Amino acid sequence: MQRECLVRAADGTQIYSSSQGEGPPLILCDGIGCDGFIWRYIRETFADRHTIIHWNYRGHGLSHRPKNIDDLDMAVLCDDLRAVMDAHDVDTAVLLGHSMGVQVILQFALTHPGRVQGLVPICGSYGRPLDTFRDNSYASKVFPILKKMVLKAPKIAKRVVQMACKSGLAYAIATRTDVNGRLIRPDDFKPYFEHLAAMDPEIFVRMLAYLAAHSVEERLGEINTPTLVMAGEQDTFTPSWLSHRMHHLIADAELLLVPTGTHVAPIEIPELVELRLNKFLSERVYSVGAQQAAPHSHRAPRAKRKHGAASRAATVAM
Repeated sequence: MQRECLVRAADGTQIYSSSQGEGPPLILCDGIGCDGFIWRYIRETFADRHTIIHWNYRGHGLSHRPKNIDDLDMAVLCDDLRAVMDAHDVDTAVLLGHSMGVQVILQFALTHPGRVQGLVPICGSYGRPLDTFRDNSYASKVFPILKKMVLKAPKIAKRVVQMACKSGLAYAIATRTDVNGRLIRPDDFKPYFEHLAAMDPEIFVRMLAYLAAHSVEERLGEINTPTLVMAGEQDTFTPSWLSHRMHHLIADAELLLVPTGTHVAPIEIPELVELRLNKFLSERVYSVGAQQAAPHSHRAPRAKRKHGAASRAATVAM
């Protein structure tokens, strides 16, 4: 059964969160502009023996718009995460972060190390992601212009985004450029575009500006929490070399490179991601040598060609 609540942040903003299952807590931290689509299979697989807590960033999903539009930086997001943990009576947890969520969980681990049992950064960067988007700095140069345009005409910007998302154009482009269209299911990916179409573009660009200026690269050596870095081999949003570097700089880190995976690897090859996550949790986080039951799926069988891709990936990466 899923339990939902609104958590009052330090500035009074209402932050939506939900929990399901029982057992050691796993907290899921999204990417910017997302409200949980990436966690579908992880939630289904691990909720039978973990408490799965998911929350929406301020201005995302069912969370409220911040009272002060400028309260969107990484320190504020970490304060919101702490408030969510307190509201759910969680002292320590394993934090999973996807895309921007990687920066959130790394910053949280540095700010509140005693509250983190383990870290799972997935397809994300330790800082300044626009500097490395598509492995060049073009996005960081264009973004200030885009931000200015959005803030000047937010209603027009929202209509443009809605047209692209609702028409299917954005999905068609993504599956031909940045996402492995041979592996991903449309029903798994389309919720991202539905949320993006409903989101306030001003919130998006203001938060992205803070994200683009934030980095913990120089402090990664301070993290001594068991860490499993996951990367998509063909990720264009956050190139895999960033994950290799993160793995190198965090002393107690392991690395999973998902073959043929992109920025949304957890819903492209979920079987591999789940198997590796289960191994990490059972062997590194809770008790060495104590084995939990292998994860089992409650979803319908995937197409044979997708099972084949997952099996080959497991052979390579395990």
